[in-house]
Amino acid sequence: MKKMFYYTVVLLTILLLSNKTSAQEDFFKPKTIIGGYGELHYNNENPDIGQTKKTLDFHRFVLFVSHSWSEEWSFKSEVEIEHNFIKSGQGELEIEQAYINYQP
Repeated sequence: MKKMFYYTVVLLTILLLSNKTSAQEDFFKPKTIIGGYGELHYNNENPDIGQTKKTLDFHRFVLFVSHSWSEEWSFKSEVEIEHNFIKSGQGELEIEQAYINYQP
């Protein structure tokens, strides 16, 4: 009888701990993800006339943001900055894509 009680307690403890571990994994699962990449160009031109033209162009910078409300519903977006001349009107800042995703 004592062995049966002991095995029951051990089995219940294992079951309770395994559920707790699963809950902890869900808690630490990231809900918001931020990422990105970029491309930078540096040109150092030395024409024969003796003048040096140095240009630094942040050719492309892309920022990705994703958020999951649940396993079914999520939001994804991508913002892109092209050429770092936005102040003078030569560059672009655009939302490449933004959508809400539903997967039943």
